[in-house]
Amino acid sequence: MNRKRWVVTLSAAIVVVAAVPAMAAQSDLLEVRRATAQFRSVEVAETAGYERFLDCFDSPDGGMGQHYVDVAALDSVVDPLHPESMVYEVRFDETRGEHLTLVAVEWVVPGAPTDEPPELFGEHFHYNPTLGIWALHAWLFERNPSGMFADWNPNVGPCPSS
Repeated sequence: MNRKRWVVTLSAAIVVVAAVPAMAAQSDLLEVRRATAQFRSVEVAETAGYERFLDCFDSPDGGMGQHYVDVAALDSVVDPLHPESMVYEVRFDETRGEHLTLVAVEWVVPGAPTDEPPELFGEHFHYNPTLGIWALHAWLFERNPSGMFADWNPNVGPCPSS
């Protein structure tokens, strides 16, 4: 094999090897999406033990939404197929009133800022000092131009005024 062909072959092999973890993460995220799609219905989420948590979150960087948390699942265990929180975009209109649309899931681990950050799908959780938790979002149901695992999503609208 001549040198040029060898370099091209090696370069292609490196690209394939580099893409394998990304493909595995996409496959894993597809499994999470399948496992959580049933929670598009807030009623189904509530029946499964998820409870409305605090108020809707938004910021100048975008929306996050209303969290429904499975309080019984708040521990140090990270179960990819059972996120501790379902995240819903909150909309209000005069015809339908308030309605919620599932936009993301979130894994939550209680802890301290000195703890080793949990990791899932090659992503480190970030620390929220206000709530004393480590958290990781996955925007599985609403595309996020800021990234799959970003906290805020500019495609999610602001919380409606009370």
